[in-house]
Amino acid sequence: MTWYAAHIVMQIAVNGRKDVVAWENIVLVQASTVEEAYDKADEIGREGEGDSNGTLELEGDPARMIYRGTRRLVTLSSPTDNENNPTDGCEITYLQIKLDSQDALRDYLEGDGDARLVE
Repeated sequence: MTWYAAHIVMQIAVNGRKDVVAWENIVLVQASTVEEAYDKADEIGREGEGDSNGTLELEGDPARMIYRGTRRLVTLSSPTDNENNPTDGCEITYLQIKLDSQDALRDYLEGDGDARLVE
């Protein structure tokens, strides 16, 4: 079986709000096939839906969590385990980004800059 990092996208929705607030939660799943990994990720996402028994709020307004989909799966890569099981130092996910300059990279690292994702 293979370990995957599943990028599960959840939206916190408030009635009447036009802006969208969402999280990309990265969750480890183990599966025999990519299809099985997506199925597991979908199940995890659906289980995360709801309003926490009426206690979920966004900026003081009642809210609900909605599963929007699994954006991607990344196969784990372990530097010390030949079967790529999760270990200390294991790469569980990555994003390739494109920046305009070294200064833009510095700003990005400091949290002040934007980057374009390369898909």
